Amino acid sequence: SFTGSTWTRAGASTKRVLSAATANATLIKAGPAVVYGIDAINIASTIAYLKLYNKVAIPVPGTSTVAMTIAIPANTSVGGHSVNIPPMGIAFATGLGMTIVNAFADATSTAAIANKVITHVWYK
Repeated sequence: SFTGSTWTRAGASTKRVLSAATANATLIKAGPAVVYGIDAINIASTIAYLKLYNKVAIPVPGTSTVAMTIAIPANTSVGGHSVNIPPMGIAFATGLGMTIVNAFADATSTAAIANKVITHVWYK
């Protein structure tokens, strides 16, 4: 079923985020979560970064502790970019949040480019 921004299939939910001209701070799940898959497309000419947080609230870009940083290569409009996830998933004990930014450093809140990056996170 589709709820406007989340698909639910085979026990896993999908969170889809299309970049805005912000850090795209998003709370995916306010409780323990396991990530089973991530894919992303970045049609901008610069690398973007998907950052995941072990948080029960919306992450604060540049302040919240980053649990994982994933580079989304530039110009991935054909085929996208899939992230290797172990078969057992990646556990987030507290909650699951994310940002999409245009800088590598943990302490950044550099805005992504609007409408250039789309991510899908499969989680339970």
